[in-house]
Amino acid sequence: MLPLRDFRWLVMLGLVATAGINTVVGRTLAEEGADHPRWLAGTLLRYEQELALTPDQRARLQLVEQRAQAAWQEWSRRLAALGTEHSLAAREDWTALAHERGRLRVLADRDALVVLRPEQRARWQRLQSAIQSSH
Repeated sequence: MLPLRDFRWLVMLGLVATAGINTVVGRTLAEEGADHPRWLAGTLLRYEQELALTPDQRARLQLVEQRAQAAWQEWSRRLAALGTEHSLAAREDWTALAHERGRLRVLADRDALVVLRPEQRARWQRLQSAIQSSH
């Protein structure tokens, strides 16, 4: 059986290790937040000629991409801040924010596809298949 003094040291060591892990997680999230994911809207804009985008569609896709980037950066900043907190509520908030940030990608891609007309969506699917088969 450990003397009480040794037990206290183990508890302190555990607390220090937990704080270190949370700090590393927070830094990792901050670095990930600085990384800008590729959005479907941006990809569609790069294939503007192949898809025959109108000026209005181009402007709408740029707006979708800008909004998604702004939301991603804000949520990444908040996730990094929550990653350094140690409370259960902070962990629950972190999980909820991470889930919402993941949903952002799906919603932004949906918003980008809605901009396209049906024939442009079909053209995009063929183009996407050709791109994937070439890799």
